[in-house]
Amino acid sequence: MTANPLTTSLLVTLVGMAVVFVAMSLFFASMHLLTLLANDRTRAKPPIPAEPASDPAHPQTLDQRHAAVIAVALARAQIIDTPPMSVVQPIDAMSPWADYYRHRQLRPEGRGRLA
Repeated sequence: MTANPLTTSLLVTLVGMAVVFVAMSLFFASMHLLTLLANDRTRAKPPIPAEPASDPAHPQTLDQRHAAVIAVALARAQIIDTPPMSVVQPIDAMSPWADYYRHRQLRPEGRGRLA
């Protein structure tokens, strides 16, 4: 028995879509299971020491901490106050290429080849 070509094409499309969705579901389910297996939820937290260790990078006294906070604030203020390095050269010191491209940026309607 000969089937209608439209019916056959719709049937092939539906079967193909079903296979694709089943494959995608299996792929995402396997990824989910792998992440559940890889996630180690029973990690032990590191023990908190009773007394902090004497480390010169981490000041312990209140005065040392205040000094560190002030030093960081001064360093950040110094960085903020310094002007960034200028990449743009003064107009009189530009090369012909830089002058050409600067002119192109300022006049975008003239882009393209002149025929």
